[in-house]
Parts: sequence; structure tokens; C-alpha cells
Amino acid sequence: MTIGELFTDSNTTAISNSDVIALLLFPGSTIIGLLLAFKWKGIGGLITVGGMILLHIIRPDLASSALISAFAIPGLLYIIYSVWSKN
Repeated sequence: MTIGELFTDSNTTAISNSDVIALLLFPGSTIIGLLLAFKWKGIGGLITVGGMILLHIIRPDLASSALISAFAIPGLLYIIYSVWSKN
């Protein structure tokens, strides 16, 4: 629905740039990071956690949502596994 709103001609509902970036960061970086983590654990985890950190910087109102922040947990676990498996 957001992509459809981006390309409509109506001026009644304008999506702000921070909302577009947040849309790219939250599901985009999470999905890409976790897909990459199957092959490269550390890189995928860093992309996932980094995307969530940037999301909370751009949209601090979402930082209080535990459900959105919970998506960073698999990324953190991949980072921990990557660090521990190198020793």
C-alpha cells in the first residue's frame, strides 16, 4: 500500500521522506540481513541490527515498540554466533 501511495497523483495524503526511509529500513534491512545471515552470519547480523539502529534514529517514536525492536534479536544472535565461532 505504501508503494501505491508513493506513485499516486493525489495530494491529499503525502508520505514524508522519513516514512519512506523507515519503510526501507524496517522490513528491507531486516529481510535482507536475515537472508544473508544464512550464508554469512556476521554480515547478515550487522545489516539487520544496523538497520534497526538507523530506524530508531530516524523514527525515535518507534523505539518504545517492543514488537518492532524484537526483530533485532535474531541479528544479535547471528553476530554473537559469528564472534564465538571464530575463536
